[in-house]
Amino acid sequence: MSDDQHPFDKAAESLQKMADQPVAGQDASPDLWAMEFAADDSVGDYPQAMPLVEPKAWEPGDPIDETGGLDGDGFPRLPDGLEAQQLLPTAQWTDVLSSNLWSDGYLLSEKALQPFRQAALGQFREYPVIVVDSKGDERPYTYLFIKNEIPPSALDFERSEFYITDMLSTPIAPVTINSYEEWLTTLERANAGELEGGEEFSSIAYKRLYFRAGHTPEVELFRLERLCVTTYISTRFKDALRLAGITGLEIRHNRRLFVS
Repeated sequence: MSDDQHPFDKAAESLQKMADQPVAGQDASPDLWAMEFAADDSVGDYPQAMPLVEPKAWEPGDPIDETGGLDGDGFPRLPDGLEAQQLLPTAQWTDVLSSNLWSDGYLLSEKALQPFRQAALGQFREYPVIVVDSKGDERPYTYLFIKNEIPPSALDFERSEFYITDMLSTPIAPVTINSYEEWLTTLERANAGELEGGEEFSSIAYKRLYFRAGHTPEVELFRLERLCVTTYISTRFKDALRLAGITGLEIRHNRRLFVS
């Protein structure tokens, strides 16, 4: 832990270490990696990009968009492309820019777009966008929205291992779960503080989660529906991103989700 870290960063790092305790001694998956936007000094501000024109604030009487700006197929309603984005003053230009847009989307430079296009992405759409920095420098990017959520039916709950956590994701005790339906009821009981050793607003995390035989995702970038917000990528895609020298992403060992 660096001495010049902000106290909030130190606290976040300590909490993350506590949350990772149950898997710290496990071997990492050779097939799947965890990927997220970089948030260290290499990118400056986080998120790096915001809309150039601030959206109109919602006011009482305005219609409520319950779709989250998505169309019937679950993709952003952007017939004219994405509105221009601005690079925040202390943010750095990277091949992949973080933003406050949908969590399933990526602002990609032309360099970054190539390895993404060569990966098996499943359902996706591309939207052109211009990003402008504080000096007026404009660069073309592409907003790539990827809609791959693997359903719980693809997971082998009986082989997997779970545990109860408190509201800060600190591990409390192991718990046995043999189906998705049991996961739902156990999560509800954990939230209500009804599990032994737990407390109100507790949750359920997975220590080792396996896919059912024949249900390994064919796509190379995905999330797990309902179970978590982590983005997983294949080893082949990880290698392609690193070989291309793509900046703006953090790719980490995955010690929780396994193919077999």
